[in-house]
Amino acid sequence: NIPGTEKFISKIMDFNIFDSGKWNQSGYVNASDYANNLITNRYVNWALQNREKDLKSIALKEPATVRYGYLVNDVHELPFYIGWQKGWFTDVGINITLSEGTPFQNGAFQMQKGFKTNAVDIGSLGIPPVIIHRINSNDFAIDDARVGVISGMNNEGSVIVVANNITSLADLKGKTVGFPGPGTIQHVLFLMAAEEAGVKVSY
Repeated sequence: NIPGTEKFISKIMDFNIFDSGKWNQSGYVNASDYANNLITNRYVNWALQNREKDLKSIALKEPATVRYGYLVNDVHELPFYIGWQKGWFTDVGINITLSEGTPFQNGAFQMQKGFKTNAVDIGSLGIPPVIIHRINSNDFAIDDARVGVISGMNNEGSVIVVANNITSLADLKGKTVGFPGPGTIQHVLFLMAAEEAGVKVSY
């Protein structure tokens, strides 16, 4: 979803989460330029075109091993886990191994300690950590945090847990809010919602 990703990038810029020096090194001119470079629809289009085919008919000619990274206690991993346990990856010639460091505490850690260190080949995490750490954690001399987004996994949202007396964002004024870590999707979505509700956030 390029428009949605572009919106995230624009808000991350507004919230001054990007390292300005790293952003300048990236070479991207604006949010649209970055979003279009980050996302590719090639793999999703291939999957749609081949969705009716028998798995063995689309299997790799030579088996490949993929190191998979995921987040701790994340319900969005269920489609991967089911496919893995049912052997669907094996059926197409893909040997899944869990990457070093898996499960990661949050998406920011997966970017910094998984992809950047070349411990993860493919993984699932929120889009903001990818957007942020492809810039902020990147050593652009060797471009060691360049990852791409090939598919979405969850568009339905997650449960937000609040005390019984909280019924709107306005009720959070003066309260303490927790999230899995800086730069996570929960962090960025909260900042966006707070801005919309006119709630000032301080750290």
